[in-house]
Amino acid sequence: MLRKTIEKILADPKYRNFLVEFSPGDVLCVEGEKSQDLCILISGVLEVFRGQDKIQEIDQIGSVIGEISFLLGVERTATVKTKTRGRSLIIPREEVGEFLEKFPAILWQIPRALAQKVEEVSHVLYGMKQLCDQLPDAVVITDAEGKIIAWNKKAEALYGRKWDQMHHKPAEHIYESREEFLNFLNLVLRSEQAQEKVLKVKHPEEGVRYVSTRASLLFDSQQNLQGVVFVGRDVSKSFPMKARRARLWALPFAVLGLIGVFFAFYYLYFGNTKGKTRTLSANVFLGELIERDRYLLESLLVEPVSGKDEEAIKSCLEDFVSKQLKGRRGIYRGIAVLDRAKRVIGAETLEGQHGPGVSVGISYSSIDFEKIPGSEHYILTVYRTDAEHPMGRKGTEMAFRIRRGARTVGWIIFQMDMEFLKKHYNIGEKALRAFRFNAL
Repeated sequence: MLRKTIEKILADPKYRNFLVEFSPGDVLCVEGEKSQDLCILISGVLEVFRGQDKIQEIDQIGSVIGEISFLLGVERTATVKTKTRGRSLIIPREEVGEFLEKFPAILWQIPRALAQKVEEVSHVLYGMKQLCDQLPDAVVITDAEGKIIAWNKKAEALYGRKWDQMHHKPAEHIYESREEFLNFLNLVLRSEQAQEKVLKVKHPEEGVRYVSTRASLLFDSQQNLQGVVFVGRDVSKSFPMKARRARLWALPFAVLGLIGVFFAFYYLYFGNTKGKTRTLSANVFLGELIERDRYLLESLLVEPVSGKDEEAIKSCLEDFVSKQLKGRRGIYRGIAVLDRAKRVIGAETLEGQHGPGVSVGISYSSIDFEKIPGSEHYILTVYRTDAEHPMGRKGTEMAFRIRRGARTVGWIIFQMDMEFLKKHYNIGEKALRAFRFNAL
């Protein structure tokens, strides 16, 4: 039936004018653009991307592309490229109503496609909810307006409230002092970096609890703010503490990893549909990524680096690259771990990167670590030689201390891919020096 409908469409002189032939690599629509035209695949194969990640291939004749943007009146939620030669109909928005009325078989493709997406996302979200319930810390996720959209069983126990009591309710209702919570949230939004603070929670049955709360911003692939994730742990027995800055606990790698997967699937098909999100500059988005990577790596490495366990360090780096950096291209050429004497005790070159790298055993002791005022990071300028670069290839690297208490036990080195950063973020060495990273 659908094929016959396609034949009728192509036989109609008016709609035949909307037929477009495409070659491999052509772009039909771009994520974030305002066009709300409807695309119907006639032949060929299409690839759908969110950011730089391919999420779907479409090869079914009569498939409708762009239905979410058309129905909701929002920007494109994905980029669609052509994988093979083919043809498609591009129906202008102002013609869509008449077109669907004339060819109702195409109209029915829209709710069918949406239903399939909803079913897929529902299964994924249910699975992620089950996994989050196994985490040792309380996880609360809000949307961009501060309303709770997800939390786990640990949060239910810690805050003393059932899911149906808090779903789509403002997160501030959890805390005893609304003003204190909002001040903390404003700090996170202003700094645009993860922050931690001990907040008071009034448990309905057990009274006041002190909860160490770490908040981090969530972005979509267009660098729009989509929500906030709060991870909390009860520290009532050890609070109040002496007036000093201390990291109360290290957020497990699994928590942020799972939250990242949850968020990716939550917005996988629906993307940014609110229209009130706040677009962040590229350097702020990059700074947030580096801050998260540095935090996770230090949490993972502090024990094996302290014990000089090179096998454990190697395993940590491999896990970090395969899980945290999976699907993320560029930014780093590689990652190195140094001991206190600045000798390399672990190194990982990222997939797809070529040229001079580092290996275990070499020393950074002769390289100048340029301390950035008011920040925890250092900038290194290095020249490395190999067969392709006998005179040395200039590289820019970013270093962070690995601390155990007040003592430095090692260093994390991010070898920056400056060509990628310039091309995709328009960022150079000057911008890297302008970043400000707080002590963990």
